[in-house]
Amino acid sequence: MTHIGGNETLFNMKTFLSVLILICCLQSFTKADDVSDFEIEGMSIGESLLNFMSEKQIKEALGSEKAYFYENKFVTISSWDNRDKYETYDNVGIILKQDDSTYKIYGLEGLLINQDGNIDDCYKKQESIAKEILIVTGDKYNLKRWFLEKNRKTKEQLAVKYIDFEIIDSDRKPISIVCFDINRNGDKYTRLVVAVDSEEFDKYLDTVY
Repeated sequence: MTHIGGNETLFNMKTFLSVLILICCLQSFTKADDVSDFEIEGMSIGESLLNFMSEKQIKEALGSEKAYFYENKFVTISSWDNRDKYETYDNVGIILKQDDSTYKIYGLEGLLINQDGNIDDCYKKQESIAKEILIVTGDKYNLKRWFLEKNRKTKEQLAVKYIDFEIIDSDRKPISIVCFDINRNGDKYTRLVVAVDSEEFDKYLDTVY
């Protein structure tokens, strides 16, 4: 189970035409036999985040209110300070282990936000991205489409639709594409997230959600 986590901080927006750029960037998925072969903004699972952010930046992100802690094991941080380097996403969430001085990456969440978004447009782009991933990954995955139940949504979430990539003959879902329809005190926008999880983080989530 992929958790798209934490805070709904509203980032500076790029047009959803950036999804078209995302499609072009999916060549990193080609013949990917393991999620460590997948890239989001050049980052891959299993690498050290120190290859992309300074230790000072990482520690500041860990201490930020945007950090989302999973009990006492994992944490998702924002790489907002690196946003000017990103070609596709408005921001990238990075999953680390707490108290890991090597800052190994256990999951990645690429975020695209549309301030004036229509949720139907988000769903169309969600399906388009899923189709492109399937083209380059072959028959490794089945797709599971589902909506988050009302009792699990926050009061700001009008709808949350998942497309999970399930490994055939396995209960693992290492890739998810998620559309959020959000109304925050009259501020309406949509958020699309492409998430890739390591096996360890994916199994951990199944124990807590």
